[in-house]
Amino acid sequence: MVALETLDGAVTSATFKNYAGDSRQVRARYFVMACGGIENSRLLLWCNQQANGQLIPQDATLGRYWMEHPHATVGKALMFEPAALGLEDEYNVFLSPDAQAIASRQILNCGLRLHRMNTEATQTLVDELAEQAPTLAGRLHTWQAQGRVMHGAVLRAAWEQEPRYDNHIELSDDVDSLGVPRSRLVWQQSDLDRHTIRESMLMLGEYLRENDLGRLQLADWLAETPVQLPSDGELAGRHHMGGTRMSLDAEQGIVNPDCRLFAQDNVYVAGSSVFASVGHANPTLTLVQLALRLCDHLDSRLTSA
Repeated sequence: MVALETLDGAVTSATFKNYAGDSRQVRARYFVMACGGIENSRLLLWCNQQANGQLIPQDATLGRYWMEHPHATVGKALMFEPAALGLEDEYNVFLSPDAQAIASRQILNCGLRLHRMNTEATQTLVDELAEQAPTLAGRLHTWQAQGRVMHGAVLRAAWEQEPRYDNHIELSDDVDSLGVPRSRLVWQQSDLDRHTIRESMLMLGEYLRENDLGRLQLADWLAETPVQLPSDGELAGRHHMGGTRMSLDAEQGIVNPDCRLFAQDNVYVAGSSVFASVGHANPTLTLVQLALRLCDHLDSRLTSA
């Protein structure tokens, strides 16, 4: 799609072009844009520019408040009582703070994943912790001599990102083979994003220590000030969210609670680009629920027409 024609608050046609240069106009009663968490913003930015701002007259938030889920390996844990956290089997364990912890720590939500380590890696962790904490070393060596089983876990995290106006998608000067400007992503983490992962890890470490269930070893980069995510490994989860955010009014977002463009009676946006905030969980189920909800809405409009 390369253009949307609008007249009197409704889109009358959409123009499509193929790689051979052929173009077609499609007319429909309703249009749904479901092109992904980057392309929705990119195409609406371009179509609005082509329509001289008539498609989305209040476009201050278009492409803005774009979000991801930062991902990183955040440390290791040695479990004295593996069953207390469900690590007696080979399955991964997922942990997240409750509402009270989020409020008291002033953090966003965070999902911690504990992945079982093999026996050799666990022994290496035991040796490292014994060297770092001499008072703990005696207990660890005594337990091992007694045959007590301890489990090591690698900790991975995916956490919520603060919705920020400065994180956005914009049109670049480079164009694709259809003549549409390519997208340029501006994405950075905030102090709150970094505070969230550090506090989440400290909170888990405190819980393990206070209940004598184990000990935590933070990744080196979490001890830095300010915290900076490592450049190697997976930085994000490819969870593209925001950019055409849902809102109650056109000044704060692009679509209304029915996922419809505020200034167009017959254009809807589907997908995670309508998210106003993101939590820490994978966005797929939520965007599918919104898509099903949109189907019901469109069905009711068609039925009542």
